[in-house]
Amino acid sequence: MIPGTEYSQTVVILNPSDLLVLYTDGITDAGNETGQELGREQLLEWARCAPVDSPRALGENLLQRLELFRGNIRNDDETLLVLQREEESRLVMLGEVANSYTFGRLLRWGKRKSATNQQHDASTPSLKNS
Repeated sequence: MIPGTEYSQTVVILNPSDLLVLYTDGITDAGNETGQELGREQLLEWARCAPVDSPRALGENLLQRLELFRGNIRNDDETLLVLQREEESRLVMLGEVANSYTFGRLLRWGKRKSATNQQHDASTPSLKNS
């Protein structure tokens, strides 16, 4: 964190197959030979028109457009990351599997323990007060 810099935080819910594009200011601050900066709006426009078949297709398209825009001029580091949400979150799936497995084992253990206790109670003579 840089002292004196304001940061904002936003929560975004990604649906299955949604793409998320992350980039550094080196992308939006990229300039061309005439001194024009790319800017956020132009990058968004490119993203809206780009193929969204896969994160790779979108990322490659954006990088190709950037290369054509700026030519040989490079003033800053440029990082572009494109992510895609899977159909089902693996963490959620693993949690569900773990819970169902654990719950199933506990349920079977409880049934066995109950059956064992019933058998034990039936075979143990009861003590009556004399």
